[in-house]
Amino acid sequence: MKVLFFLFAGTVWGSTLQVSPTGPFRTIQSAINSAKDGDTILVHAGTYREAVQIAGDGLAITAAPDAQVIITGADPIPTAEWVRESGKPIWRHTPWMYHGPTHPNDEFHRLIGRTEQVIADGKLLRQTLTVDEMRPGTFCADVQAKTLFVWLPDGGDPAHARLEASVRPVLLSITGSRNTVSHLRFRYASNAAQRAALSIEGSQNVAEDCTVEWTNGNGAMLGGERNVARRIVSRFNGQMGMSGHGAGNRMENCALEDNNVKGYSKGWEAGGIKIALSRGFQIVRCTAVRNDGAGFWFDIDNRDERIERSYAAENNGPGIFVEISETAVVRNNLCVRNGLKDERGSWGHAGILLGEAMRCVVEHNVCAGNRTGIEVRQQGIRSLPADPKRDRAEEKRYYSDQLVFRNNIAADNRDWQFALFGDNTFFGAKREVSSQDLELLNPDHRGWRADHNVYYATGSAGFVLWGAKWQPKHQEYRDLGKFMADHQLEQDSIAADPLFADWEHGDFTLRPGSPALKVGAGFTEAPVMSTGR
Repeated sequence: MKVLFFLFAGTVWGSTLQVSPTGPFRTIQSAINSAKDGDTILVHAGTYREAVQIAGDGLAITAAPDAQVIITGADPIPTAEWVRESGKPIWRHTPWMYHGPTHPNDEFHRLIGRTEQVIADGKLLRQTLTVDEMRPGTFCADVQAKTLFVWLPDGGDPAHARLEASVRPVLLSITGSRNTVSHLRFRYASNAAQRAALSIEGSQNVAEDCTVEWTNGNGAMLGGERNVARRIVSRFNGQMGMSGHGAGNRMENCALEDNNVKGYSKGWEAGGIKIALSRGFQIVRCTAVRNDGAGFWFDIDNRDERIERSYAAENNGPGIFVEISETAVVRNNLCVRNGLKDERGSWGHAGILLGEAMRCVVEHNVCAGNRTGIEVRQQGIRSLPADPKRDRAEEKRYYSDQLVFRNNIAADNRDWQFALFGDNTFFGAKREVSSQDLELLNPDHRGWRADHNVYYATGSAGFVLWGAKWQPKHQEYRDLGKFMADHQLEQDSIAADPLFADWEHGDFTLRPGSPALKVGAGFTEAPVMSTGR
């Protein structure tokens, strides 16, 4: 019986197709085109300059054991085709035909939104809009003149350097079902903002143990239905590490590091990951560190989302941000040192931030050393038009309603441990609003609950900010008891040192005798602080 079983299993698994620079298949795409459901495509070490599309079902594409497989969007520029300009050590290549769309094409992003990339000896050169702005280590793509100019970091001759330029916006796209992609490295894509180099759509697909780096726009995208991204490292991408949408998708043990290197507007879309228009999106045991923007960001009509046991640290924005969404669960996460840069808009940076979010639960998280620990933003009522394609049969109105905060620890955050930035008519903003909407903006009447939390403030930090500081009706509390008496919000919460095991070395477990243990605050399951490969 065992022999028959293995023979049957072998038949189901299918054949193995070999890809290498010397054959029998020299491109990954040619092997995919020849494969059938159940086949495995084994890719041997090499650099593959192609845009791979997986439209079929049931394929496994993986690197051979111990093989470094790089799929790149860049092609070499022949050294013989460079001519030196007079004066400065600038070299030109003509004709240069590649040009992608500029997105966004506004004044702030006029240069940032360009999609060209030039790589010299494995390092990206910085782009300028004009030749006059060029300096060592830069390039300029003149679309009208169909000319590419470079000025190498050492002022040298391109004939003595390895020069490449990105010409492919998508490196791998999955639109089929039940496919698996693993152990591949994606690098250098000429993708625009909001477009991913690694695109995972279709249904029931898995991408795991892959790295996406140095792409111009968004590293990876997890969309479609019931797809999984597992142990994906996405880093040094121009706009974001990842994006997400769709239904029932899941991220596990992924790492989003050092993204938005081009400096896209953080208020628009930039940082670790932004998820929009999703249903049941899950982020579990992931990390987002040192991103220029939010670490984890749910924005615009996400429902039933969940982020658990994840780690957001040193992001130039909120660590976890739930905005214009509902029924989110934010549980057992660690947010440390987020939003500490003093710049425009940084008032809204916190370890955990909810903005016009509804029916969400925030529990058993630790927020330490951020600008603000936990924060709710309520600027006004945000309306989304009816759209049956987006599961909105009628207009959807979002405002901060029925929020639950329990068993969290907010300690040693720089400005406030808890804040409501209520920048609206209720707090004194001069705006026209109906009496019904005014009532919706009153946080004391919106069914919020906060209980068994621990707050700890040192130095000049406060406990609670209630309302935007620039509005006349805001209140600043440096006594937790006074806040509890005024608003009847906090139940059985305390102001006390939580006694972390070793704050300095990142150990946020609690020492014996911690006051937080007595009220049940802190993790029930520890977050993961190191993920990916």
